[in-house]
Parts: sequence; C-alpha cells; structure tokens
Amino acid sequence: MESSTVLWYLAGVAVRSLGLAALAAIGMLIFRVKSAAVRHAVWTVVVAGMLALAAFEPLLPALPVPVLRAAPAPTAQYVPQSPELPVSNTLQPTRATPPQRQWPTWPQAVVAVYTAGLVVFLVRLAFGYLFTRRLVRASRPIDRPWAPALYESNWISVPLTVGWLRPKILLPAGWEQWQEDKLQAVLAHERTHVERADWAIAVLAGLNRCVFWFHPLAWWLERRLASLAEQACDDSALLLVATESYAQALLDMAAAVKTGRGRLVWEAMAMANATEVRKRIERILDETRQIPKGLTRSRWAALIAGTLPLIYVASVVQPVPAQAPPPAIQELLAGKRQIAPADAGAMEQYLAANPHDLDARRELIGYYFTGGTREQRLGHIFWLIANHPESTAAVFTSRLITSRTTTFNDASDFVKAASLWKQQAAARSTDTRVLGNAAEFLSQAGGDFNEAERLLIAARSIEPQNFTWRDKLAYLYKTAIAGSAGDPKFPNLDPAFADHVKLQLESSTDGMLLGWTGRMLASTVQRPEMNLNDHPMLRPVVDMGNRLIARGEQYGFPAAPAAAAAPAPATLGMRGAGATPAPQTATAAPTLNSAPPLIDKVDPAYPPLARQARIQGTVRLMASIGADGRITHLQVISGHPLLVPATLEAVKQWVYSPVASVESFVVDVPFSLPPRNESTPQGVMGGVAGGVAGGVKGGVLGGIIGSTPANGRAFIQVGENVQAAKLISKVEPVYPPLAKAAGIEGTAVLDVTIGEDGHVQSVRNKDGHPLLVAAAIEAVRQWVYNPTLLNGNPVVVMTTVSVTFQ
Repeated sequence: MESSTVLWYLAGVAVRSLGLAALAAIGMLIFRVKSAAVRHAVWTVVVAGMLALAAFEPLLPALPVPVLRAAPAPTAQYVPQSPELPVSNTLQPTRATPPQRQWPTWPQAVVAVYTAGLVVFLVRLAFGYLFTRRLVRASRPIDRPWAPALYESNWISVPLTVGWLRPKILLPAGWEQWQEDKLQAVLAHERTHVERADWAIAVLAGLNRCVFWFHPLAWWLERRLASLAEQACDDSALLLVATESYAQALLDMAAAVKTGRGRLVWEAMAMANATEVRKRIERILDETRQIPKGLTRSRWAALIAGTLPLIYVASVVQPVPAQAPPPAIQELLAGKRQIAPADAGAMEQYLAANPHDLDARRELIGYYFTGGTREQRLGHIFWLIANHPESTAAVFTSRLITSRTTTFNDASDFVKAASLWKQQAAARSTDTRVLGNAAEFLSQAGGDFNEAERLLIAARSIEPQNFTWRDKLAYLYKTAIAGSAGDPKFPNLDPAFADHVKLQLESSTDGMLLGWTGRMLASTVQRPEMNLNDHPMLRPVVDMGNRLIARGEQYGFPAAPAAAAAPAPATLGMRGAGATPAPQTATAAPTLNSAPPLIDKVDPAYPPLARQARIQGTVRLMASIGADGRITHLQVISGHPLLVPATLEAVKQWVYSPVASVESFVVDVPFSLPPRNESTPQGVMGGVAGGVAGGVKGGVLGGIIGSTPANGRAFIQVGENVQAAKLISKVEPVYPPLAKAAGIEGTAVLDVTIGEDGHVQSVRNKDGHPLLVAAAIEAVRQWVYNPTLLNGNPVVVMTTVSVTFQ
C-alpha cells in the first residue's frame, strides 16, 4: 500500500472518529445524561467504534455521498498533437550522470513516524500487562470465607482490580488494621469494578490510544473513562455503605497514594486518584444529588443495538464532491440528443472526476457497444462490477459480455467478469443485491449455474420474507428444466444442472419454491406465440409444472384459481368474425395472477442509444406488489439489455389498487419506433396493444387491434405460425458480414403488415440484435403470401415474423 494511501486512511478514520464522538456528546446533551455509568457506557462504545472504524473501513464497500456542488466543468476541448520531430540516426555522445540519492518523500516519512509511535506504545502496553501478571503472581490469597478472589500484595499502596475473565481484587499490606466500615467501603467499590468489567474497558482504551496515539481524542477518552469508572463505582458503593465512612475511606486512600512512593500499576483501576479526590468527595457529600443505579444488561444491549448502525454508516460514508455534469453531457443523459464521437471524450473526462455517476457510465458503455469499441467498453464494465456490484448498471452491462469469442469480447473477458462477480459475492456475502446480480450474470450461457443457485439460496436465507429470491430461484430452475426438453426455443445451457434441478425438486418440501417453479413451467406455452400444438416437446415440461404445483400445495403453496383453457392457435385472432376456436387438446395449465387495476403509471423514457440503434421490443418483468399496491420487487424475465434499465426505473414507481396479500404477475413493457419512410395503417398501435399485460392470462392475446385501416378495409391480426402456412414466396436474408465475423446469432422478431394482395406493406423491428435486424427487414419486405379472406373479402393482416440467424 502506498504511503499516501495510508495517510488518507488514517486521516479518514480520525475524522470519522471525531464525528462519532460528536454524535455521542450531542446525544448525551440532548437527553441530559448525568449518570456516570451511562456516560461511561457511551464513551466505551465510542472507543470500540474507533477501533471498529480502523478495522472495517478498508473492508466495507464505500457509500459515496456528494457534499459539495462544484461549478459545471467546461466542455472538453481537443487540441491536436504537434507533429513528431525527426529522429537522427547518428548516435550522440552522452555524459554519464552520477546516481542521485533518493530521499524519502514526506508521506513516507510521516508513515514511518506513525509506525514507530505505534510500536513504542504497543510495547509499553505489553510491558504494563506483563507487569500486571507479575504483580498478581507475587500476591497472596486472603483466606477468609467472605473474601473469594481476594489477594494481598506488598507492591501496592491502594486497592486494585485486575483481570476480566478471572478478576482478582488486590489489597495492600496492612489491610487487616482497617476499620470494618472502611473495609466494606473498599470491597463495595472494587467489586463494582469487577461487575462492570472496568479493567477490560481500560485495556481497550489503552489499545485505542496505541493505535491512535496521534489523535487527542484517544488520550482524552482513556482519561475520561478512568474518571467515569471511579464515579460510577462510587455511586454503586454508596447504595451499600454510609456516606461519611465512604468519604473517609476515600481520603485515606488519597493519603496512601502520596506516601506510597509510586507503587502502583498504571493499567489497574486504582480506587483513589489524588487529582480527582476533591471532585469525587464533593459528589459523595452532595445530599441534593440523586444517586443513580448502574446500567443493566438490557440497557447495554439497547445502547449497542442503537450504535451499530451509526458505526456502520461512519465506516462506509465516503464524502465526494458533487460535480454538475457539463451542459452538453446533461443533454446526452436527458436523451435530448444522441452521443457523437466527440462526446465520448468529454464523458470520459467527466467520469474521471465523477467516477460514481452510474448513469453517465452506462450511457457511455451503450455507445461503445453500438459502435463496436471494445476495450473502453470492457474497462467500464469491469469497473462497475468491482466498485458497484449492487447496481443494476453493473449486471445489465456485464451481460453484454458473451462466453464466446467475438469482435465484441474474448472468451477470457467472460471468464474475468465471472471471476469478478464471484469475488464480489464472496466479499459482500451479506449484501443480497450483490448476490442476486452475481447469480444473474452466472446463470447465462457459459456461466456457473451451480454457483448461481448457491448465491440465490444464500440471499433467500438472509431475506426469507423477500419473494425476489424465491422467484429468481424458481426462474433459474424453470430455465434449466425447459432447456432440457429439446425444444429449439429453449436451449439447454447446462444439462448436468438440469438433471440436478429435477432430482432436487422431486424430493423438495419447500412448498413455495415448488409452487412458483411449477407455475412458471406450466405457463411456458401460455403465450400467444407458444402453444403445445406447435411445441409438443414441451409437454413433459408442462406436466412437471403441474406436478410441482400439486406437491407445492401439499406443503403450503396456495391453490390458484382455475385458469381458462389456452387459446387455439388457428383463428383466435378474429374478433367478431364468427370464427370458433379450434379444440385445445392439451391440458390447460395454471397461470400467474392477473394484475390488479393500475392507478398510477410512469412511462419509461426511450433510451437514446436504443433509439439510435432502432432497438425495439418488449421487456417482460415478474412483478410483486404489497398489500398497499406498491411494487415490492421486480425480476427481469426477458428484454434487450439497453431497454431494461429504463423499464425498471419506470415500473418500480407504478402503483396498483391495494390487494389482500402479496401477489406476483407478469408485466410487459413494449418499446416501438415509427417506421422509416413507411406508412402505418390507422388503428395499428405498433405492437403496443394492451400496453401492460397484467399477467400471462391477462396479456395480449393477438386479437384485432383496430377495426379499419385508412382505406376503410377490415384488417386482422394472425398468429405467426398460422400466417407462415400462407407464405408462397420467401427470400432468405443475407447474413451481415460484421455479425458473422463477430459470431452473433439470434432471432430478429418483426411486426409485419401484409396487404390485401399478399404483399408485405410494412415491416418494423420488434426484437433482435441491431446487427441482424436490417438484413431481416430487407428480406421480409420481399415475401409474398396468399391473400387472407374474411367473410370472402380480402383483408390486411398484422402478424409477427421471426427470422433466425445461425
């Protein structure tokens, strides 16, 4: 560790300690605390807090808190570099310079002084402790039935209490000549020291003074604790002995100190300190003062419980200057204009001064992603994982790193990101946000599914009442089981993990986890584009989901209301046309709850980078609301990474009608852009019909969106598989060379309008990688279908087309 880093660390802990002591002093002033025992307890907690700050401040994650607002930074100016001077090939003679002596820098000198002081004071403390042990060994036990743990020593002049776990009270030689009331006063005082563990607290204060020997607060606390301990023991002893006899005993001890030739142990808790005798006697003889009782264990526990959050906050709070973004960057963050190449340098300079502006860093990562700038993008993502693993920006930007080598990243980059996530999860094993984010990254293709499962189980054990971790775990299990079915819609990312999950669920007694996993499995084919007729390989998945629901109900999972039968794929898209649905042969699976009425909605802002790349599609979330109708947690099911953060930011502000108990349902948030140089029929909502699907059964079922287009003709919406059967001329898309070179695969999902003559009228992107969408649109525009008839008349058809690139 560099010397400057050590100095900043010591300075930071010193300042935080002053803040902690100031809060303690203000609290005692507000509550008018006069009891010596209570004040002693408060300052003891401050001493322990100082040592805790020194130990945990480097380990706990920092919490940046902007404290000052700086003036807006000027817009970055780019100065061209001067041309390089020509280099001569002729060697010029050089004169050897003698090596100069390297003197230590001032930070190195200060650290050396601190280290020397620390060693000196620790050695002094160690010698004092060893001398105390020697004093105890040289003492003689007092054989009296009323004197357990009582010893006599010729080395001391006044009584002492030594030790914590096995404390001993040492009396000076000649104690047998004391009067009975004096002996009782001394024993009452010293036994109170034993009960209060004052010797251990004094050693703790001495250790704190060794560590912070440069800090006046540490020296003051040591002296103050010693004084308050004596006052607290005086108060406790006065409840047992007479005031006059106790005051006389204190005067006798003070006289013994003056004649004892310094035969005292500096660590031990002496009964009488000559410098404070007058003050203590005034307190003892003050008849108007109400003598308080000592601090009980319950009050000690309440004091510690109330102080721990303050110590934690003091450890993690990191004051940072809050710099206002330059006006140009404010426009970029507000989405008023798109990021240009010249803006990237300005944003980099801004982030260098304000590294914790996660919004600016996320926008810059998106810009680098769409522009194919690799190293800068990866550097920012790794920084986010290392510094803010609890943020949504860290997990969603890191998911852009694939486990395969492409032009966007190497496979080693994925391994590095996975290693960083594991390190953060291990270092912050009690932060459920970090555990959940790490599990989300590790549960994608090429990740560590077993580790993701372990992290989610750990998060669930930390927050058993938070349904987020149950739902995430259920979704992980659902993904693994659905992938093992062999259906191409669900790739099998880890066959061994899928087998492990099946065996585990079949023997589990966790009713809630069984029920939610079962509902997700049973609802796999309850979407407009998914049904068992077209995906027969998913029948075992649905069957297993039904079995898990039944087993979950046996172990406390609430039974769901009967669900309606899944729609037939053939003619469900015709509303009011007199068509009858085809019989559904598959057993209807239970669905998730329908959403209650939405009473307050915030629309998501379209991310500028997604708009620039013409990225469209739907972000699907699993949402849970509390009894007050507010969102309690959100889980991302699917959606483009550039669209997800804006969706989460908006949906978490939604408010629904109050419900009787916590409910979960699916929320679909669509993003669509107007077509380029294409006219859209009136009544078509651009793929956003229904707005938000309040659950699987309450979502978009693919019915007629509008009644008539601009030409007055009727139009209908037809399922993708049904319309595909009418395709009579198909042009295969050309695989984009850049996407092929980068190894990018996937499916471009398009919203297509087919005219009455069967030719494609308009195509717009719904979902898919931006490098694949353009080629898919160019090909689909040339497709030709058989005309679709409604009551014998041709109609315009709205449908969805999926173009797969492999």
